[in-house]
Amino acid sequence: MFRSELAAKLFFSPDFASPNILFVFGLFLILGVLGATLTHRVRWLPSISAFMLIGFLIGPSGANLITADILHKSQIIIDVALGLILYNLGADVQLRHLLRSTPIWRSALVEASLSFIIIFLAAVACGIGTLVAAFVAAIGVSSSPAVLVHTANEMRARGPIVYHAKALVTLNNVLAFFIFSLLLPIALGEKKVNILDMVGIPLYRAAGAALVGFVVALVMERMDRFLNKEDQHFRFALIVGGITTTLGLADMFGISSLFAALTLGIATRWLETQRQGLSNIEFGASGDMFFIALFAMAGANLHVQNLAVVGLAASAAILARFVAKAASLVMNRRRSEHNRKQITAVSLMLMPLGGLAIGLAQTLQTFAPETGSKVALVVFSMVAVLETLGPFFVSGAIKISGESPLYPKASQEPKENEENQKPEDAALLPSAPSN
Repeated sequence: MFRSELAAKLFFSPDFASPNILFVFGLFLILGVLGATLTHRVRWLPSISAFMLIGFLIGPSGANLITADILHKSQIIIDVALGLILYNLGADVQLRHLLRSTPIWRSALVEASLSFIIIFLAAVACGIGTLVAAFVAAIGVSSSPAVLVHTANEMRARGPIVYHAKALVTLNNVLAFFIFSLLLPIALGEKKVNILDMVGIPLYRAAGAALVGFVVALVMERMDRFLNKEDQHFRFALIVGGITTTLGLADMFGISSLFAALTLGIATRWLETQRQGLSNIEFGASGDMFFIALFAMAGANLHVQNLAVVGLAASAAILARFVAKAASLVMNRRRSEHNRKQITAVSLMLMPLGGLAIGLAQTLQTFAPETGSKVALVVFSMVAVLETLGPFFVSGAIKISGESPLYPKASQEPKENEENQKPEDAALLPSAPSN
């Protein structure tokens, strides 16, 4: 009987006709463009929501064309996309201005503290254990940079309100990371590890990420000095190379890749000496490819069934998170130049929850599987709601702010207590800094 060994290896191998990373990436890009055409026909639908809807429909909770196993294997695409977004966010915030801006720091510290306390109390009230509630609250302090950065770029929004929101998102993520790191030793303590591991591991992950981000940024800035003004395409390649190198080093040394990417952006902006430096490079169509894939994969990763399990706790945490962030901004309003509508706009821009929250929950699952699984169940349910509604929140907030040329009508509500503002606070908060 005729038998072909080549055919047997080809057609009967376990990997034959099995989707791979390239197929998933390409499929999400093609379907993402389909989602973009949908937004042109449905004016009120943000493009991010369309990308996520497409992903959800073909993902495990939908038609299951893309299985959970394939999504797990395609994690590298999400990592690179999040790296680009966190770099962009960090590079958009000038560290010198941020460190001198007392109102922003005060607002961020009050907001983080109040968010942690109120989310923690809401979670405990729903019957969640103290440790799990503490981790949910710590992760809830963070905000999604992906939705804010992409929506602001899409609507071409620039101005003091958007800058203030980006600065708060940056500080939110940094503070959430450090609160999470302070709690991690307690979770590790359940496994009876020694004191050195309990203290050293979080410190190593934070300090290592900051060091890697700074060193790679230093190398990028030195190389940028040899490029001419017209070499923008080489600068983009340098940025992508720096981000992927940072992510690779973070994976090699077991440190936080998300915090390293954020540090890379902040350090790049801080170190550069040229006015038209790396922080001013637009990602353009090349960057959009990763953003489309990121949001489509985020939609595919939505697990609506989790809402039925922890729906009450997730809903309470979401409500508590909104109240805490809005209340803290209102409390700090006397120190800022923002009126009521502008405060509302900033509050809405902080609502999306995404990349960092997922990354921290997965990290906890690695170090403390039992506690991490319980935390992930609540956090992923919160992400499912806030990442879906987030684009509507942010696009509405930008319209309110009047900082998009597409919606130029800004709020002209009279400013109260203007005579009580400190000159230095007013000088630092209202306008985004230039290089």
